[in-house]
Order: sequence, then C-alpha cells, then structure tokens
Amino acid sequence: MLTPEDTIPFRIDDILTNNSETIVSWLIVSSDKDLNRFLKLWIKEAMPQLKCMAVGYGRGVVKDQLAIMKGIRFRVMEKNERRERPYPLEFGPRNIVAREGAFVIRRKDGVEATVSIRRGQFMEFVVWN
Repeated sequence: MLTPEDTIPFRIDDILTNNSETIVSWLIVSSDKDLNRFLKLWIKEAMPQLKCMAVGYGRGVVKDQLAIMKGIRFRVMEKNERRERPYPLEFGPRNIVAREGAFVIRRKDGVEATVSIRRGQFMEFVVWN
C-alpha cells in the first residue's frame, strides 16, 4: 500500500478505466469538470462494480462542490440523516459514514450514492445498495 509520502498521481481517466470495487488515492490529478464527468458517467451506469472511492487532491488544491455537481440531479442530506456501513478495506475497524451535507445522487437503475466533499480537499463517493 502506498502512503501519502509515496504518492503517485492518479488521473480521472485512470478511474474511468479501472475495474475495482474500491479506489483510494491520496493524490488525484483532476479538474472539477473531470469529477463532474465521472459522476455523470456513473449515473449513466458506467463502472457498475465501483462501491467506494476516496480521493485526496494534495496540498493547496481546493475543489468547488457546486462545479463538481453542476448539471447533476441531487439532494443534500439533512441534519438528522445518516448512512453507515463497514469500510470495504482492511484499514481496521472503521465505518463509512454519510451525513448532513453529503450529496445523494441516483443512477439510472435506481441505485443511490453519496458524494461527500470535505473541506474541498477530499472526496468520498459511496454506493449504497
């Protein structure tokens, strides 16, 4: 496993061609438009095997949530909403938690996912089916 010190840039096109259930990258090289394209393709049922993606953007890079979600139908999770399940990786006893402020999107087949953008520097995409 790579650590943040051993980071290899991971581009959005690498994600689009990846066939993994889980993707974790400490440094992803992408624009807000690329992330928007990724979400729109997922909604159209691309990458059906993907269950969880957690990516960081590196120091000093801040993403614009509204630009990432532009043109995508979503709702924002409310204060009393919470979704939780075990994390799919061997990082120890940890859960994925989607909470207030996360964006909920729906794929064409009805499957829902949440998009959480934390401090503009980290995005967690989780499929809930």
